[in-house]
Amino acid sequence: NNDTLKTEYVLIGTMLSFGLAIGLGIIINLIKI
Repeated sequence: NNDTLKTEYVLIGTMLSFGLAIGLGIIINLIKI
């Protein structure tokens, strides 16, 4: 169970990091325009 929880947290962390990166990229592009 601990291993599955760790993998789930890693997946959630990567998803959040990608989401933040994409969000920042979109905001920067909007500000540039």
